Amino acid sequence: MTQQATKTRRTQGFTLLELIAVMGIIVAMSAIVVGGYRGMMSAIAQRAGVDALAKAVTLCRQYASIDGRDTYFWITGFDTYVICRKAGQIDNNTERVKKRPLETYEKDACG
Repeated sequence: MTQQATKTRRTQGFTLLELIAVMGIIVAMSAIVVGGYRGMMSAIAQRAGVDALAKAVTLCRQYASIDGRDTYFWITGFDTYVICRKAGQIDNNTERVKKRPLETYEKDACG
């Protein structure tokens, strides 16, 4: 082989060490991106739960104000809730709600 052929042969590709170094950099960057993505999604889910709870409380307060009686809500899952508007009856003499056990509210009010 001539000296020209040897130079050409060496400049045609990357060495194994260079390829391994690039793969290591790609793996490290991927780990950082995936970790950041998971943290971001967790924060979004937590914020959505807080927003849903705030909306449920606001809606219950509006129903109670409109109906003039206690209104309840139960959190039934990670992102679900039930609002019951007819929980209790107004006593016209005292303007207070007659209290009953929680089970009767669920059965009577939520049907």
